[in-house]
Amino acid sequence: MHRGKKRHWGIVRQERGMALATVIITAIVCAIAALSALMLANNHAQVAHFDQRRIQARQAAEGGLVWAMQRLWENPSFCGGVGCVCSPTPPTINGMTVTLSAQNCGTESMTVNASVTY
Repeated sequence: MHRGKKRHWGIVRQERGMALATVIITAIVCAIAALSALMLANNHAQVAHFDQRRIQARQAAEGGLVWAMQRLWENPSFCGGVGCVCSPTPPTINGMTVTLSAQNCGTESMTVNASVTY
């Protein structure tokens, strides 16, 4: 009878050890899942920020082209020569600087290019 009691406590101790191991493994898996979710959320935030800046840059470039077309409409000699940089430059928009250049000024096939730096 004495032997049976010892065996009973040995089984209980083994079950306690197994429960502890299960809890530790579950906690580690949950921590890894939470860390992965945070990293994914951070990545999405960065992508959204860069996408927003890209859209703003495109809008600034389009605004610079409209600005240059208005100046050319008012004064056809606004851009002085072949491959010139239009001067004065358009205003800075949201911290983005628009640079305009024109090719074939004064002709019907004049091209105005806009680039944005930020």
